[in-house]
Amino acid sequence: MRRGIESAAILAMAVLLGVAIQNHVYAQRQRMSPEDRTKQLKEQLNLTDTQADSVLAIVKAAQDDMRAAFQSSNGGDRSAMRESMQQRRQKADDAISKLLTGDQRKKFEELRKQVPPKGRRGGNN
Repeated sequence: MRRGIESAAILAMAVLLGVAIQNHVYAQRQRMSPEDRTKQLKEQLNLTDTQADSVLAIVKAAQDDMRAAFQSSNGGDRSAMRESMQQRRQKADDAISKLLTGDQRKKFEELRKQVPPKGRRGGNN
């Protein structure tokens, strides 16, 4: 009986650690400047300078678009805003994906799967 409780406790701690790590990665990505995000992607995906320049332009445009949409929402429907932001992020990710080679695209998709969509980190938003 005691062994079962210990196993359950270890499993619970492992799950909590996994969630904490995932939330940290997510938070780190959200705080990055467009330049830092581009630098990170350049290193992770081995982007060429031309690709990195294009990624930077996409990330900056997406950030400006999201900022404008948020400011114009005036604190309206949070659910609708969350959906709108997710669509904007997806559009930017799709634009980045189109710039990549097959291997880079595969790695990019793997990286995207590591970060949960904003607003879906658990709890009631």
